[in-house]
Amino acid sequence: MPATTPRGVGISKRLDPQGASTFKERPMSQMPSIQRLRDIFLYDPETGVITRSQTVSPNGQKGWPVGSPSGAGYLLARVDNKRFKAHRLAWALYYGTWPEHQIDHINGNRADNRIVNLRDVKPSENMQNIRKARSDREPGSLLGTTYCKRDKVWRSKIGINGKRINLGTFTTAEAAYAAYVQKKREIHPAGTI
Repeated sequence: MPATTPRGVGISKRLDPQGASTFKERPMSQMPSIQRLRDIFLYDPETGVITRSQTVSPNGQKGWPVGSPSGAGYLLARVDNKRFKAHRLAWALYYGTWPEHQIDHINGNRADNRIVNLRDVKPSENMQNIRKARSDREPGSLLGTTYCKRDKVWRSKIGINGKRINLGTFTTAEAAYAAYVQKKREIHPAGTI
């Protein structure tokens, strides 16, 4: 960060549930006004693309789409030399207010910022819409499953309200995953699997 940034202000890195680097959201007091966003951007809710409404630099020409992919798959865009997640900008541009909570990509595609794919949800609801196992797990791992080498079985577990529920042991990863999906549909109303 630049030396002029006050301590404790700006973007901080952390790990998201899939193990990828992401950025912590700014407090509302540091968010640009909706009018400022509308002065510099145009948002197409059908495509999810945000474009510049004016030329700001040789690399930021009028009509050009904004956003570059983060390591976690989200599009990041700059407003007054500060980075913001494009899906939060899309929400603010469309609804005229900043989201109260987290923005969930309903279809799981973090770069799909069409308004029909975005919803303002609490963090616990957003966690219910996870679609794949964390990246720090073994390649090919299925969501909700772990392999127990000692017993040579697959275990299936799911979480709700900070508690883990053991769904049993299975001879295949696919059977463990099927049990997970069945329970997920039952207890995770915000999930879309």
